[in-house]
Parts: sequence; structure tokens; C-alpha cells
Amino acid sequence: MRKMSWIKIENALPDKPEVMRLSAILGVDEVTVIGHLVLFWAWADGQVSANCPVITGTKSGLDRRAGVSGFCDAMLEVGWLEQSGDTFSIPNFCYHMGKSAKTRAEEQKRKAVSRNRPDKTRTSVPVS
Repeated sequence: MRKMSWIKIENALPDKPEVMRLSAILGVDEVTVIGHLVLFWAWADGQVSANCPVITGTKSGLDRRAGVSGFCDAMLEVGWLEQSGDTFSIPNFCYHMGKSAKTRAEEQKRKAVSRNRPDKTRTSVPVS
């Protein structure tokens, strides 16, 4: 069975000040910003590795990956993207999207499912 590729999206993402600022800069609503972020982060997830945590490209190319003109400059402005020459990096990308982050998230989900599953072998013992 092929393992599905995925990216982490925090529940609080719509409420982050950076999303509100991106919305104002790009002139679109926050829900649309989140869609552009998902497109960009999903693309970046396939480009970045722990051994090479940078993206080589152009602002216009990154804008196309996100599906909106001005996205790269807006991400630079809010601090969610950094540029050094013709390379770009996403701060804390490996922490949020690296293999160890995904392993932690999958383990957390597995434990939550296990805790919520009724266990028929467990019996209650009266406490005196």
C-alpha cells in the first residue's frame, strides 16, 4: 500500500495574524489565503528535504506555485519566507513538515485513536 503524502495545517491557521496580514497584502479573504498557502506548502513539501532545506527559484515561479501574483513578496513581508540571493527558505519548515514532524503527528493521532477505542479486555477494579 502506498503511503499518502500530506502536509500539516494547524487548526488555528485562520486566526493567525500573519494570515490576516497576507489577506490585506494580497487583497483576498483569509480563506483564500489559506488555499494559496496549502498549494504553496504542498509544492514545497515535495521540493525541500532535511538535507536541502532551501528552494531555488524565482518570485514569479513561487507565485505560480501558490496560484496568486505577489504571494512570494507577501510571504517575505510576514516572515513566513526568507530569501538569500536566488534561494528561498521557509522558517521552521523541517519542524512542521519534515519526516520527524510527520512521524510525531501520526504517533499522536494513533495514540488519540487508541485512547478513544473501547477496550473490552480492560476491567474496572473497585478502589477501596
